[in-house]
Amino acid sequence: MTLIFSKKKYRCARLLCGALVAVLAACSDDIATVPPQPTVGEVDSESVVVPVSITFGGTYALPANTTRSAPPGAATDPYDPKVDGEAAAVQTDHVRIVTFRRKVAGDDEASSEAVDEAATISDSEFVYDPTNDQKVMCSRASVSDHRLTATGKLKKMRGYQYRVIAVAYSSSIALPPSHNLIPAATGEQNLFMLNLQNGTTLAEAQADIVKANVTGWKEFLYGSDLRKNDDCLSGYLSYAPQLFYGECHTAMGNRVVHFREQQSNGEIISNSPLTGVLYRGMARVEMTLSIDKQSKGDVHWVALMANHTNTAVKLNSYDAFAQAFNPITQKLDNDSYTVIAMAEGNDVIAEGSTITLGAWVLPTATRLALRVFCKKNLQLKQPIDYPITTANVSSAEQGTGIIAPDVSDNTYYLRRNQLYRFKGKLSTITGKEQVGRLKAYKEL
Repeated sequence: MTLIFSKKKYRCARLLCGALVAVLAACSDDIATVPPQPTVGEVDSESVVVPVSITFGGTYALPANTTRSAPPGAATDPYDPKVDGEAAAVQTDHVRIVTFRRKVAGDDEASSEAVDEAATISDSEFVYDPTNDQKVMCSRASVSDHRLTATGKLKKMRGYQYRVIAVAYSSSIALPPSHNLIPAATGEQNLFMLNLQNGTTLAEAQADIVKANVTGWKEFLYGSDLRKNDDCLSGYLSYAPQLFYGECHTAMGNRVVHFREQQSNGEIISNSPLTGVLYRGMARVEMTLSIDKQSKGDVHWVALMANHTNTAVKLNSYDAFAQAFNPITQKLDNDSYTVIAMAEGNDVIAEGSTITLGAWVLPTATRLALRVFCKKNLQLKQPIDYPITTANVSSAEQGTGIIAPDVSDNTYYLRRNQLYRFKGKLSTITGKEQVGRLKAYKEL
């Protein structure tokens, strides 16, 4: 049976918010305590608190020099109308609203002219403001409202300009098995951290995906054997969260927030609300496998792996997600794979059952492979690595195979807000040659 591959473009505008390793602190732990603030909308001579409202998906006029993939919920996929990204986001429930500010001289005021000041002021001039760092929940404005919204507030001080960004994730989703390499069983806050501290600028702000060293996971390395089979491993496991990113702007569309702003009717006000839209910054890989009979014995677990897994992304713009960096391994031609998803049974994965390995990844170009552990009776067995190649892949939508540039020379180009689906029998993979120059597997 041919392994079926397809790439879907999540559609935008609606979103049910609520969906997808030295251990690092949870991203919410570094939020500074915000001092008591005036009531939203209350203005005094030196400060004002304004409401911040951020929605998922929808239409949003970005600056002309900015590009984006469509967020979930708007444009139906022509081949599969059910693939719109909403189901994948159903457990996203937290939004981190982060503010950066720069000191200015004089009585700061924005004009009513439509000028993108953020394009002319360096991101390095805006410094992290811990007093305006908040974690808020998503909710629906009304029972009938299809999209979820997060609301917060910004305290503006006279003499400062502000930039406000937001990152969304799920605090309740179940994480893939990691055998205690990731101590928590639920919550994407355990999978990443933000590098925010006093003095961090918007240009420096980034999200880092955590990774765990698999050295202590003996079954993953040895199986039931006494010999290690790690020739093709990077030595790490890295499960990424499904991150959404957005920037807030004023009623006049300015991403630089002034203490006062002139409206289109000429009125000058200080308490204009901020709004923003969150877009998915990650790619999604899903491999659905029917577990058929394996000559090597019962299937105990299957791991999905990638040999070029980025672990960092800047947070100064949505476009930064297309330029993720800090890969665990540097070269695509190296057989050095990182675990990005895993499925296992209580003892074995039953023959005739179906499993789905799903992983969120920062955009990258990577090769993919499966690591499979099968065991027959009491015989000593090692886990084996198998490449996922285009020789056994075809497009689920068209009979002409994979369409460039999504895959070339067995390298898959994974882009933000895109879904890449594989489907077939496990024997399609395990019937192929092993990854790299491993010694021939011997039946004992």
